[in-house]
Amino acid sequence: FKGSPVGIESRKHIAYMSTEPYFYSWMTVKDVGRYYQDFLSFMEGSNLLVPSDVNLINGGIQGFSMTDGYVVISQSGGPINSRLMMFKDNGNWSQAVKTSDKALETLTLPPMLEQISLEDKKMYLCFESAAYAYRARLNPKIDRIVVIDMTKKIDES
Repeated sequence: FKGSPVGIESRKHIAYMSTEPYFYSWMTVKDVGRYYQDFLSFMEGSNLLVPSDVNLINGGIQGFSMTDGYVVISQSGGPINSRLMMFKDNGNWSQAVKTSDKALETLTLPPMLEQISLEDKKMYLCFESAAYAYRARLNPKIDRIVVIDMTKKIDES
């Protein structure tokens, strides 16, 4: 590596990718970060990010966005319709999004909704249905960023 044999010094500059998982069923995301920090001693003092908090939310979540007191999540499950749910963030967003019955608004959308972003009261939606791997399926193909104006709903709540 850079004119020297691979060894302790070179491993600081080489990306590490395990061929076997080092995770156990009891581990949280925080435990995994700590494990890697302990296992890979050269990472001490590095920029390894270990979450300060992990919140579980209901299943099938593909997208998450927060802005100005609102939380929006998208749920997608392959060929079935997707859902977009908007919640009021009263300082404890993780509790609000655990059940869909607390949503201010729930929209049913075409299948394969992936990423979402809420900015300036506009919701930007990105679908993966037009990706090469999915084009042969019968789903509607959406190959554009879809923009939904959320002004009325945000101003009403």
